[in-house]
Amino acid sequence: MQDINRIVPMYDGAEKKPYYKYLLMPIEQPPQGAEFFKNLVKKESGLEFADRQKMQTEGLDTISDGVYIQNDGGILIAANVPAPDLTPETLNWWFAWHFLDPLRYAIWDPNDHFDTIISEKERQRLLDQTIPYRERPWGMNNSVKESMNGEEPMDLNIYFKRPSDIGFSDQVNDSTCTAFFCGSAMQDFGTFKAPLTIALVLVRDEKNASYVIKERFWLGYGINDEGIGYTQFPTEWLEPFAEKFQSLALHCHKEYRHLNKILPSVYKENKDNW
Repeated sequence: MQDINRIVPMYDGAEKKPYYKYLLMPIEQPPQGAEFFKNLVKKESGLEFADRQKMQTEGLDTISDGVYIQNDGGILIAANVPAPDLTPETLNWWFAWHFLDPLRYAIWDPNDHFDTIISEKERQRLLDQTIPYRERPWGMNNSVKESMNGEEPMDLNIYFKRPSDIGFSDQVNDSTCTAFFCGSAMQDFGTFKAPLTIALVLVRDEKNASYVIKERFWLGYGINDEGIGYTQFPTEWLEPFAEKFQSLALHCHKEYRHLNKILPSVYKENKDNW
């Protein structure tokens, strides 16, 4: 059962942290409305996995929000979220800062983000002020507990990667790829497992002096030990799972619209609070 008004439980003492107030800030539902996210399945390919690096160069000329049943046997979930108040500086800082405390992860989406776990070695890397913010998550295994939209939470291990290790470019620029994060996971669906490749880019919208988050999830697509991409997803499950993962597109809009709302002040108040 969904509970879109739920606030995730936190550890004792969390209320003493200076950013606890953001956990109590209401999270808004995307303005497109719930019906929009029930009609996203497209029986056509979006951005092919082999062409994934294009998401770093295509800018705003991109595929629309959707859950694409790809021609080569996997699923692509695409979300494009306006983020006028994010900047490369604040987003890069966020991806170094928020992993360090489950409360920080929770304020990103108080309805769905229950917990985040990293190792002590990874903690020390995130705290290393000699490493640029955007590079600190590279090589990190992040275990999270989260739900999509107020349901029961699930556990997921996300392996953050150096972009060039999984077929992207390490380069950022001032327009089509001002910030970039990517990773991989292995999703266990009970009767089968499937690889997942995740990528997020912050694109400059010059016309509106703003930014847009583009997030892509290639479900059924992974990179083997030789660095070669592969597809692994049961054909009979493509359409049922395409329907199911419309909720992920909704989740992306929720969490990044909320981050857009809180991050300017979170950064201003906590940028030196590691």
